Amino acid sequence: YITNAVRCCPPANRTPTPREQANCAPFLHADLDALRPLLIVPAGLVALRAAGLRYLGAAPISIRAVHAQVLQSPGGALVVPLLHPSRIARADTEVFIATMRPLVAQIASGSG
Repeated sequence: YITNAVRCCPPANRTPTPREQANCAPFLHADLDALRPLLIVPAGLVALRAAGLRYLGAAPISIRAVHAQVLQSPGGALVVPLLHPSRIARADTEVFIATMRPLVAQIASGSG
């Protein structure tokens, strides 16, 4: 399942405004509450803020500070923030893949 912090693309593909994000938050939260994911991978700062407030209690100010780190939510979901795909360099991708492989294996085995 893949979703976005906002349900529609802002004009000229700009970053969604806080109001647009707030308008869409109930839909995102309803989806996440229904799915109860074990792993959440917010791609970009907007997604991290949307997921972070819901699953981490607070959203980090900088995506780079938490890029590809495994964060544990109080509810048990793992949150692995990722730079927005438009910002990922090859080295960052390799770090992310190396981080995700054991997590995916752990979840697939039922022990995560």
